[in-house]
Amino acid sequence: VDQSQGKGDITQPVPTVTSQPPVKPNQVKRPESKSSISQQEMQVSLPGGTKMVFVRVPAGEFLMGASTDDPDARRGEKPQHKVYLDEYWIGKYPVTNAQYNLHNSGHFFEQGKEFHPVAKVSWFEAQQFCIWLTRVTGQKITLPTEAQWEKAARGTDGRRYPWGNQAPNMSLANFGNVIGDTIPVDQYPGGASPYGALDMAGNMFEW
Repeated sequence: VDQSQGKGDITQPVPTVTSQPPVKPNQVKRPESKSSISQQEMQVSLPGGTKMVFVRVPAGEFLMGASTDDPDARRGEKPQHKVYLDEYWIGKYPVTNAQYNLHNSGHFFEQGKEFHPVAKVSWFEAQQFCIWLTRVTGQKITLPTEAQWEKAARGTDGRRYPWGNQAPNMSLANFGNVIGDTIPVDQYPGGASPYGALDMAGNMFEW
């Protein structure tokens, strides 16, 4: 949960409900008062009635890494290759200041930014947040692996962005320091990934 536009806020997105073999998410015992689940989304209850929403990423292969004709790709992102993942769940939105402060009330953020993504959180602090989430929800919630994050962001077809191959614009993402600040996490539904996760590109770096 860090600075500003790419892979790096806590993903409530950062936290991911992962299927830790041999237990699958739909086999986890979840107290009725803690969560409710539909076919593609799961709501988890936090203290004070706050909700955290997760989206389902089905099992299967996806194309991980960058294609040879991607001019923006880094050396470590090639070659593109197929990776198989079991089903898991990942946060629909980045973790917000309001959600994170239920765990760490001393974490400062500007008034009025309750629903902006939490920032200036280290990887170790993000891990502690996930441990806390696991305890208060009864779910096994972890940070996503690199492969889990990438599949949730781009789907299975090797697209460059969550929404496709179209270059970013201000209807799809908060990018390029055009706004100059973070914005609430639900502002770009047009930029959603194939599984419905928002802000997988732009607004805040994610762990």
